Amino acid sequence: MIELASNAAGTNGGGTMVAERMTNVKVRSFTAPGQVLDLLAELETSAGEAFVAALTARAEGRMVATARVDLSRRNE
Repeated sequence: MIELASNAAGTNGGGTMVAERMTNVKVRSFTAPGQVLDLLAELETSAGEAFVAALTARAEGRMVATARVDLSRRNE
């Protein structure tokens, strides 16, 4: 989920995105090995080189996990 958010934020100007912290992590149900998940990363805010994304994982239409991640851009 962090990689998905990093890729989404990275399309806003290039550079390497780094996860600084994850908050509000909630795992709502067990996910069996091999189960297919639908992942969603929505950019909520951006300020300069910092981004916040809301993360969601669903299995068979049911929400199984949510979180927020703070990302920052590392220009190389």
